[in-house]
Amino acid sequence: MAAVVLSGADGERHLQGHYDIRLALTNVRLLLETGVQVSMATGHVRDPLSPYGHAHPLMDLSVMLGSLSLGEPLLTDRPALELITAHPRTALRLPSISVAVGDPADLVLLDAAEPEWLPRGFEQVRQVLKAGQVVWPS
Repeated sequence: MAAVVLSGADGERHLQGHYDIRLALTNVRLLLETGVQVSMATGHVRDPLSPYGHAHPLMDLSVMLGSLSLGEPLLTDRPALELITAHPRTALRLPSISVAVGDPADLVLLDAAEPEWLPRGFEQVRQVLKAGQVVWPS
């Protein structure tokens, strides 16, 4: 399976002399429909390519979905959230995630009224745990 990694949504929206935003965006939907494993990562954080970068994958995904004019957080009938969760793990050949006693506790805890609607830009990160230890807020 072919794989593609998109750098943060802010870095993907450069018009490069074009006036039609659609010409500056990667056609994520087409890539997914043709079986390409698409992952998304934050790549530009307050640099010339993305002066408003913030290293927040949910916000980057929300910006990308808004740029693509998608009303729902789905891409090809699958949660867009997979672009920043399951797909990167697959691309890096990491095992799938489960929550069970004895598993590594690398978690991002979110406060979201409707988890199936992630990302909508309204979720709040409450805690980040790495190896079972709270690393944010510190």
